[in-house]
Amino acid sequence: HSITLAASKIPFIKGTQKIKETINQDDLVALLAALSDKTNIGIRDKTLSFFYMIQNQVSELRGLTTESLKLNETIPYIRDHGKGDKEKIVSITDKTIEHLKRYLASIPFRNGQ
Repeated sequence: HSITLAASKIPFIKGTQKIKETINQDDLVALLAALSDKTNIGIRDKTLSFFYMIQNQVSELRGLTTESLKLNETIPYIRDHGKGDKEKIVSITDKTIEHLKRYLASIPFRNGQ
């Protein structure tokens, strides 16, 4: 009888999650090296590559605003909302901050944003 009670308190294990395929490091380095920092399109493409690396989905990218980018904090980060409105916070490096600032400077903002 006590074995049945103890077993009933064991949580069920969720099914295994599908492992997402990712780009290997050598290919990633080659991709980033191929993108130019000298054109607005190259800067944009490097920025999109960064968001790919932190596993953002297209729907999450659409929700990003300049307020999502906490570039001047003691520990800079990006605050985002993923599936199920789960908050995602990703800390970023000085090099990424520099790149994001270049990207922001290269695009025209609408409505004074």
